[in-house]
Amino acid sequence: MIKNKVTYLDKNNKSLRLVKFNRNHISKTYLGWLNDKKLKFSQNRFSKHNFPSAIKYLKENTKNKNLFLAVELLNDKRYLHVGNVLLRIDKKNKRGHLSILIGINKNKGIGFQVWKKLIQIAFNSYNCNLVVAGADSLNKPMIRIFKKSRMSLIKMPNYFFHKRKKKSDLIISYIFKK
Repeated sequence: MIKNKVTYLDKNNKSLRLVKFNRNHISKTYLGWLNDKKLKFSQNRFSKHNFPSAIKYLKENTKNKNLFLAVELLNDKRYLHVGNVLLRIDKKNKRGHLSILIGINKNKGIGFQVWKKLIQIAFNSYNCNLVVAGADSLNKPMIRIFKKSRMSLIKMPNYFFHKRKKKSDLIISYIFKK
């Protein structure tokens, strides 16, 4: 379980780590990711994000005791914020809901490594029996992570509407604890 410490994704290689997301992670770069139309596949894709909205989101997740983490990559002897991951825990139903955003260094396998680690944390540290996630079918990298993680998939056709484009499907993924 991650409290106030750092978790490395590989004990032998400390180049990729997870740390509690804090105010210092809210930068112009981070806000750029949140407002980048190419990265906006979440339910908040029509919202404009700014510093106050990011602070509000951080406070909500802290209050609700969600596991909101920054993904950091070692770059020239310092760690660079490259993304975020959020694990919401439903203790009553022993279910975790997982979401991720990789803003830079995409297509390098970072998302998949982080995703696997968070599934492991949900099962082993939070006693979840099930981890679920959802994605727009247009979000091909996320769908690849679901499949590579051996998550089962359910398709809900014509769920999302995109301006000047046809509708796309909602892909719901899930994995049970073994």
